[in-house]
Amino acid sequence: MKTWMVAGLVSALSCSTVMGEAMTYGLGTTTCGLYVTAAEEARAGQPYGVLMYMSWFSGYATMASGQSNIDYFKGTDTKSAQLWLENYCRANPLSTFNAAAVSAMVELHKKQTQ
Repeated sequence: MKTWMVAGLVSALSCSTVMGEAMTYGLGTTTCGLYVTAAEEARAGQPYGVLMYMSWFSGYATMASGQSNIDYFKGTDTKSAQLWLENYCRANPLSTFNAAAVSAMVELHKKQTQ
């Protein structure tokens, strides 16, 4: 738990430029490898890290929904999104969690606008 608290604090204090002028803060700046570690720890009974990531992702998705008036999670549950993010992050461990979130939102957008 201490590790995730420190990681959360460090990432909250850092930022990076993503997609032009947009800024990413918090857990979005960490690597996908750290998200995979959090997911594995959750399966071992320590859900705190993955809960922090999913909370960050939920805020990100809420912002995207508010800007587009699209219910991205219609017909989708949180566990499915969590698994999608984990699969993306396993395939791209050096990418940022923000990149995973953007990719997830692109997929959800395709699904909701078909």
